Amino acid sequence: MPSVIQARQNPGQTIKKKTDEFSARLQAAGFADTAAYQAAKLSDADATRMDEAIRNNDAALKAAEERLRRATSDSATLTRPAVDKLAEDHESAKTALLAASGIVQQLLVTLQGTTGFVASLTDLAKRFRDIEDRYAVIKRVSDVANGNNPQRIASSVMYWPLLLEEVLAATTTRLRIMSRGRR
Repeated sequence: MPSVIQARQNPGQTIKKKTDEFSARLQAAGFADTAAYQAAKLSDADATRMDEAIRNNDAALKAAEERLRRATSDSATLTRPAVDKLAEDHESAKTALLAASGIVQQLLVTLQGTTGFVASLTDLAKRFRDIEDRYAVIKRVSDVANGNNPQRIASSVMYWPLLLEEVLAATTTRLRIMSRGRR
């Protein structure tokens, strides 16, 4: 109790001593002076929010540690992939893709040529149909002229008598003119 008695006897000296101790502790904590401490000091509401945030952070940290423990446990039986083998497989797949791409390009060129050939064949087929249509008319005329019809009469059988009649008519007219109507 002597310190309490001393503090009552000389209160100014005790306050000065306590203030100096407080200032030394503030400097040790990284504060330049009491004003810096007061500026950094949080309100009760801010301190409550910060405490809540710290508690939430601690809970999240514990959950993350648990997830890490489970992931470490679950991945203990896993093996590392063979990166060299995967790289080789990638390169061979890339080579196969390039080869297939080249084949596709060749096929596209062939397809273009085939498309031109099909267009040419279509044009020839149309021309052939036109020629067949003309041939059908000529064939029909030929059949009639040669007697390939249901009556089996050739056009020459009908034509020659008609021609002969025309010649005779023209001759008769000429003879009448030459004979001046005599018989």
